[in-house]
Amino acid sequence: MTAIGGENAESGAKRFDRDVLSQPGVTHVVVMLGTNDLYHQEVFESDMRKIIEYLVGHGVIPILSTKADNLEGGGRINAGIA
Repeated sequence: MTAIGGENAESGAKRFDRDVLSQPGVTHVVVMLGTNDLYHQEVFESDMRKIIEYLVGHGVIPILSTKADNLEGGGRINAGIA
């Protein structure tokens, strides 16, 4: 699951039922959210924790992917994902 232009972790999570859990036999999902969270760093970690707990609670194993850039400097968002 990757962000649609302009989405952050919170808004991306709203699509999990439709885009992930509605797929028959889904057991794993790659979660690639975070680039737009540059502007929402104060809530990014808690939003990602909610996503992880939600998926695990539905029997889906999340595979977290860091974002490719470091626009925020210092790698803070990627470190939060890790």
